[in-house]
Amino acid sequence: MMPGVKTPIRTIAVLSALLVGLTLPGADTTSQGTELTAAAGQSAAVDLELASVIAYGHSYLTWPSPRTYLARLQHRHGWDLTNAGYPGEQCKDTAARVIGSNSPTHWTPGSRQFVLLDCAANDISAHGTTGLTGYRNALRAIIGYTSLEGVLESSTATLSAGMSVSTNSEWSGGSMVYGRGTATLWAADRPGPWWIGYYGISSTTNGGTFKVYADPGNRLLATVPVGGQAQPSPGRSWTAAAIKVTLDTPASTFRVVKDDTLEGAYLDWWGHVNEDPRPRIVLPMQPHLSASGKIRFPLMTDATVDAYNAVLQAVATECGPHCVVVDNRPGWDPETMLLEDGIHPNDAGHRHLADAIDAALNG
Repeated sequence: MMPGVKTPIRTIAVLSALLVGLTLPGADTTSQGTELTAAAGQSAAVDLELASVIAYGHSYLTWPSPRTYLARLQHRHGWDLTNAGYPGEQCKDTAARVIGSNSPTHWTPGSRQFVLLDCAANDISAHGTTGLTGYRNALRAIIGYTSLEGVLESSTATLSAGMSVSTNSEWSGGSMVYGRGTATLWAADRPGPWWIGYYGISSTTNGGTFKVYADPGNRLLATVPVGGQAQPSPGRSWTAAAIKVTLDTPASTFRVVKDDTLEGAYLDWWGHVNEDPRPRIVLPMQPHLSASGKIRFPLMTDATVDAYNAVLQAVATECGPHCVVVDNRPGWDPETMLLEDGIHPNDAGHRHLADAIDAALNG
């Protein structure tokens, strides 16, 4: 076994018998019956029934409870669900909870069949288009981390002079590598896709670059600037990011060379992508929020929402076919599907979002 690997575990869903026949409080029983009938006809296509699911993101997952789209999906399919949604959360906050060793919702490789990520709305409302880079990098880090067969920690790397390990409970494994120099990471002669995770900073003048080599052969695989990766926010001026590299031929090690003279960014984890089974990553788009007569958020224009959705689609394409983008735009009506606060879906909106996820997973 390679040093530092966390042993994957499997979980078995057991909620079906408890959930069949229950009624959502306050729900329209006619429409609920339609939901259950539709779900029963679709379940065999993608094994949604009794699936083991963890959901990360913002308040769309938690409010108004218990009639969110996530609660509806759990009710339809009897999911073994961990709802790790947190109101007000931005994507980089979600990444810290997925990756950080002190998080109660820290991801364990292989522990769930589905990972649902819904984490764009607060990035958009807080930063507009200036937050696209931080959103993209945090999203890539989350998908990369949850796609691994096992996580190798930076504390197990071989470090040159100038590189040091520091403990921090917000990093994977509770530590990270900083400084200027070279970190040698095990590649175990395994070809295929790998992810290398780090924390980038908001400054565009600090940080330098990471250069990733494969040995033997001194093959340069990637050169990545690690400054300017985050949109600053109170309490956090860094964000999780990740480098994806592919080995066409085996290599025994990677070398990650950091060439700046300042601490800049922090190397955190790496690992090989799990080929089978790999969790399916479910990525709902952010629906439009422009509606008359409701509270308006100046940065949440339709054009900005479209820009974030384009990033979502591009990252999903890059990360692999296990990523399923949910296009919830057809049939979405912000005039009739939002609460008066202008951002949260109402009952009709949550039903629409749940239906869109079912359609995407059965498509």
